[in-house]
Amino acid sequence: MIRLSPRSRPRPATLEILQAGDGFGWSTLVEPHFYTKSAISLGQVELLCIDGEGLQQLVSEDHHIGYQLMASLTKVVASRLKDATDTLSYFVSIISHELRAPIAAVDNYLQVMLGGYTGPLSQRQQVMMERCCVRLQELCDMLNSILDLARMRPEQIESHFTELSPQEVFVLSMEDVLLQAKEKAIGLQVEVPEDLPSIVGAPNRLRQVFTNVLSNAIKFTPAGGQVVFRAEDQPDHLRVEVIDTGSGIASEHMPHIFEAFYRPPDTEEKGLGLGLSIVKRIVDAHRGKIIPESPYPPDGEGGTRMLLLLPKDPLAQPLQEASEVAYGSIASLRSMVKQPEAEE
Repeated sequence: MIRLSPRSRPRPATLEILQAGDGFGWSTLVEPHFYTKSAISLGQVELLCIDGEGLQQLVSEDHHIGYQLMASLTKVVASRLKDATDTLSYFVSIISHELRAPIAAVDNYLQVMLGGYTGPLSQRQQVMMERCCVRLQELCDMLNSILDLARMRPEQIESHFTELSPQEVFVLSMEDVLLQAKEKAIGLQVEVPEDLPSIVGAPNRLRQVFTNVLSNAIKFTPAGGQVVFRAEDQPDHLRVEVIDTGSGIASEHMPHIFEAFYRPPDTEEKGLGLGLSIVKRIVDAHRGKIIPESPYPPDGEGGTRMLLLLPKDPLAQPLQEASEVAYGSIASLRSMVKQPEAEE
């Protein structure tokens, strides 16, 4: 039983179920040569205990047996890693649930007060409560990002693969960021052919990819700047570019931008630093590549381009080495979103 806090109810947690012939515990071949673990037997069992020193001697005398042994140990370690990942996802799910309940309660009370059901509010009280609601939403977004990061495994993403229309995913992603762009008077220029072929992928996850990359571009572009979203059909993959006119990414930060929880020390933007890490995991699960370039254009002083190469059928064959793909002739381009005019 697991209890995360004194007030939370105990929850049953089975970390591992072993079948006949499965290994229990860890190998004593490596330091510190001991490991303790407990289990509950639901039936009659037979245990085979192996002496570590004797096993080392056997391996040194017969390399063939050593090869077979190490292959078996690799499978055991891989299964332990999977169990640890599943346990992490389980714990994160519980923590997320426990935190969302009080957040939802506070938000409900604030909404009731903002609706005037508890009496009139002064303008100052109204502004303060609205800011509280915004912060609560930011906290919920952070929880969702952490939960996504814990649960996001290739097999989980692949289970949602289906044939989809890229244009439909693009439109949904654009809708996700339109308000954000409008608040900063950011111009959104969309160049997408009308006849893009369907591809195979996880629709909601790909929407998450394009939304996160676009949101990131808007976030780091000064007010009045521009973000370009461009898509192009290639023989075996879909090429997508997101280009912004922001300050760019410093060279010392470039190797770390896809790391979880990484945020440049000098950034003033809010967030946990999970957006691009989640994007990278989704793109990897689609056998694709994401290639950052900053400054962009290369001879400029700022700006960033995120180049995404997504295979049309990820399960058919892996994407080839992601080198720059030469532009071909692009027909039937249209602007899906007009550039907003800056408000006076």
